[in-house]
Amino acid sequence: MLNIQISLRRWAPALLALVCAGGLSLPSRAAEQLRAGTPAPEFKADADGGGTMQLSSHLGQVVVLDFWATWCPPCQKSMPHLASVARAVAGQNVVVLGLCVMDDRAKFDAWMTRNRASLGPALKFGFDPAGRNPGPSVASRYFVNGIPTTCIIDPKGRVAETIVGYSDGDTRVEAALRKLGVKI
Repeated sequence: MLNIQISLRRWAPALLALVCAGGLSLPSRAAEQLRAGTPAPEFKADADGGGTMQLSSHLGQVVVLDFWATWCPPCQKSMPHLASVARAVAGQNVVVLGLCVMDDRAKFDAWMTRNRASLGPALKFGFDPAGRNPGPSVASRYFVNGIPTTCIIDPKGRVAETIVGYSDGDTRVEAALRKLGVKI
C-alpha cells in the first residue's frame, strides 16, 4: 500500500497537468450546481501586491473571474487573451480577475514577478489561500473541475456563464460579455 501512495503522490501532478493541458473538465454532478442565474459564491483571496480580493467588492460590476495555475499550459496560453479582454473593457463597468488556484504561493509570486509587467494593470490577480491544501477552496465553491475555467458574473452577482478550457482564437469570453451588454 505504501508503494501505491508514493506512486500516486509522484504522478498526481503529472495527471493534473495532462488533464489541464487539454483544457478538459472532469465529469461531475457538482458542475451542474453552478448554472447561469446561480448566485456566485463570495470569496476572499490574497490580492497580488497585498490586500484582499473579494467578489463582494465588485457588486454592481460585471466580473470575469478566471481560475488558473502556474503549472497549467492552457492557462498560461490564455493570459495574453485575458489581458487583452481586460484592456478592451477598461472604462466600462467590468473587472477582470485572474485567480491562481491549486498552486503554491511561492510559484505564484515568482510567476507574477516574471509576468506582471507584460500583462498590464487592467488584469487583477489574486491567489487562493487554500493553495494545494485539502479542504475548501475558492475553486471548489465554484465547482471548478478543470482549468482554465472562466466565470462571467453579472452586476447582480449571479453567474451568467461558465467557460472551461482555452484554445487559440477562443472568443467565448467576449461573446458572454456582449450578452451582458458590454461593448467589446
